Amino acid sequence: MPKFTICFADSYPDQAGSGGLDNNFYAEFSYVGSRAGAVDEAKRISFEKYQGDFKWWIIPKTRLVIISGPSCVGKDPLKEAVKKYSGIKYSSIPVIKSKESRPNGPRPDEVDKWGNPDFFRAANEIMVLKSNPQYIVGDCRGLPQAINLQQVLDSNEELFFLEVYHAIGCQVRDNSYLKDDIGISAVFLSPVSRLEIRELKAEETNLETYIATLMMQKLTLRSRHQGVDVFNNKVIEDNIQRAMDAYSELRNAHNYTHVIVNHEGESHPNWHRTPEGIFEAKPEGEASQAVGVFTEILKTGNASFVEHWEPDTI
Repeated sequence: MPKFTICFADSYPDQAGSGGLDNNFYAEFSYVGSRAGAVDEAKRISFEKYQGDFKWWIIPKTRLVIISGPSCVGKDPLKEAVKKYSGIKYSSIPVIKSKESRPNGPRPDEVDKWGNPDFFRAANEIMVLKSNPQYIVGDCRGLPQAINLQQVLDSNEELFFLEVYHAIGCQVRDNSYLKDDIGISAVFLSPVSRLEIRELKAEETNLETYIATLMMQKLTLRSRHQGVDVFNNKVIEDNIQRAMDAYSELRNAHNYTHVIVNHEGESHPNWHRTPEGIFEAKPEGEASQAVGVFTEILKTGNASFVEHWEPDTI
């Protein structure tokens, strides 16, 4: 169930005296339930305990952090580094993927999830979920995926994490099913900064080609790092498709509340991560900075050293 903090003070947040040293009064109460229930509880406390003398506001304690970005930008090592080194506890929300997206069957780490409908279903079964408001259904490279939002509302956890395709992440952020009860931060991991994009535009560089070339290099390095045959036609086709998608994904970054710039893709040595996903040391350099920024967002919902993009950034 969603959790809230009901706050009472002489003045509202960001106004003089609200919870600061010069504030004569400040108090907090916890509430578990819906936002509407929290509002009713705040009104009850206000009049029964304080006779309506103080200002009050409600802060969601249950939060969902969404992360998205182009394939190979570094989402997986970022997520795993935060899990290993930050000490932050969170519950992951699974993405329901279509079995058709795995024509050769489940990957080695997916075998135990293959028969679980929370992780895999037939594409036609996923499409049926569109009529159910508790599910978000969206397209990921031509095949449907779904998110069960009710899992957030039914849990007693306070922090949730969701890694998802960029278009579906926007749907989750804007969906009213969670919006009133959950604090949502949407993070986009980008391989280029706003300043770099501005400079490329000034040089009249074809951004779509530049981004595709950049990501193809990262994807090829990842394939080589994982011991995959980079000359295999299927591998090449898959990497090209993912590289070509990157530009359109970046075009959607302005719909996210935070953009973290990370030039060090998944196979970059600064992650100190083996092909099997084992960290041999803590991340360094820009990889370490990205971990620190994302950790701050998980802890507080906000962070320094993030960018906020406009629709015309790229």
